[in-house]
Amino acid sequence: MKRLLLAFLILPCVGASAQENGFTQAVLDRDGELLWLHRADGSQTAAPMLEDQDAFEAPAVASDRRHAGWLALFPNHGASYSQPPYLMVMDTSNHLQRFRSDFGMVFKWCFTTGGKEVVFQSSFPHGPTPVEFEMRRISDGRQLRRFTLPQNSLRDDSNTPRKPVPSWANCTRRNSR
Repeated sequence: MKRLLLAFLILPCVGASAQENGFTQAVLDRDGELLWLHRADGSQTAAPMLEDQDAFEAPAVASDRRHAGWLALFPNHGASYSQPPYLMVMDTSNHLQRFRSDFGMVFKWCFTTGGKEVVFQSSFPHGPTPVEFEMRRISDGRQLRRFTLPQNSLRDDSNTPRKPVPSWANCTRRNSR
């Protein structure tokens, strides 16, 4: 019983500590080869790179500062340039969550307002292709929402949808490749 009571007393301190040492910035360096994660205590660390990953892209910090995220780019995924098959999200405890679409590459993404979910847009990199939007919960990766725009739904010149997307997916327009 004493151990249980001690755990309940320590738990709020751990939560407060994680919030106080939240992320303040995610900054790309050297042509996207390094991503620096800055914390409220003034420390900075390099974001972890997955095996065979060659670059980072589109970093962001959630509004609650408990998560930082980025696109992980890999060479040789069907093109002559690196492509982003994964959206990576790290929490203040350095736990890493990997999100991947079943539908092409992840080209745009964002945190939801509360910072507990991510929304990402995926498609294939070339030719007229459908575009898929997904909302996933960060804690367990569960898909919460999904919407697909049909083939030829993007304007050729600006990569913007010809048809409206659901309001929950609008944030992906701010974070572009």
